[in-house]
Amino acid sequence: MMNSEWLYDGSNGNNYFGLFQSWGLGVHRSNTATSDQIFSNTELLFGHPGEAYGLVSDAYISPELNGGFVFFTNGCGAGYTVPANSAYYTAELDAFEAIEDHVDFTLCGTTGINAIIQKKTIEAYPNPAASFIEIPLTNPSNSLLILKVTDDLGKLVFEAQTKNSEVLRVDISAFAGGNYLFQVQSLENGQLSTGKFVKK
Repeated sequence: MMNSEWLYDGSNGNNYFGLFQSWGLGVHRSNTATSDQIFSNTELLFGHPGEAYGLVSDAYISPELNGGFVFFTNGCGAGYTVPANSAYYTAELDAFEAIEDHVDFTLCGTTGINAIIQKKTIEAYPNPAASFIEIPLTNPSNSLLILKVTDDLGKLVFEAQTKNSEVLRVDISAFAGGNYLFQVQSLENGQLSTGKFVKK
């Protein structure tokens, strides 16, 4: 996908003012020549620029820098002009310069498969319930937990914080009858547990 599949030779297409010198399989390969440099501090960028109906956008990644960026701005679609005559392209160029001058991709963390936070399902009891539910917790370090309860339309109906380590008791006597979803998330490690219950 990122290997060069098309190189501009001066006669085999439109290189769009020098920007398109090389393409992979549907992926623009930038920084392959002086005319297509987006950043000067990296070898290759892979991605895609876009413009349609006033939208000017870009999405690129740099395997070398272990990062990427997305940019978009929207106008009226009255036609595109060269950067000196277009606020949209000026904003795009300013964004590129700001990213190049001020973003340190080495400070950006990456998430590997092993580091992804797993979501657990937990059962509230009793279920169905009329006046209260109890939610079993696994919180041996007594870290701060956030509980959120939403109705079946996704509206937040209850939120609380706790440092309990075993069971969280929630008064649901004022809740309307129906189906509810809840989530408990640790602020310490991000661990997320979810469940559901029925209010009688």
